[in-house]
Amino acid sequence: MDNLKNLGLIWGYLKYYHPNVAGGKYNWDYELFRILPKISGASAKQRDEILADWIKGLGTFQTEKFTFDTKNVKIAPDLNWITNSGFSKELSDLLLQLKDAKRPKANYYVDFYDNIGNPDFSNEKPYESEAYPDAGFRLLSLYKYWNIIQYYFPYKNLIREDWKEVLPEFIPKFADAKMRPIIRLPL
Repeated sequence: MDNLKNLGLIWGYLKYYHPNVAGGKYNWDYELFRILPKISGASAKQRDEILADWIKGLGTFQTEKFTFDTKNVKIAPDLNWITNSGFSKELSDLLLQLKDAKRPKANYYVDFYDNIGNPDFSNEKPYESEAYPDAGFRLLSLYKYWNIIQYYFPYKNLIREDWKEVLPEFIPKFADAKMRPIIRLPL
């Protein structure tokens, strides 16, 4: 459970912060499916080594001191989980370096509507052909949704519960979800 929570946090963070991922050089959904079995059942030490190697394998990047545009950004992303999750020093350092990564002006996975500034997630693949998706696709949908709220929902501060606690609460619900029968009403 802890590995799945941490993977969801890191996967979303890399999606929006790693320059090579944000630039669209990876099919990020499929990267989740590649890394998921590697951390399944791994100890915390093994998990951190696997995740650190994964991040290093995404390519190098330059850093620059990043400051928020306080005119347009009212709430800075909550990245305290990086230092509060008990990750190895190597993994924490890699994640903290990404905070100041020099990213492309446009993110492949999120754009913003002109004159409005609302996020546009048009490049997110919907996987509509999946009548009842397997556990991997259900986790993918949870990770996508949770990270969109984490990084782009302007009213996150008004959610009545700690958003960081929502992810571990819903992982087992999504992973173990059973298909409900479709009730057909008479015409």
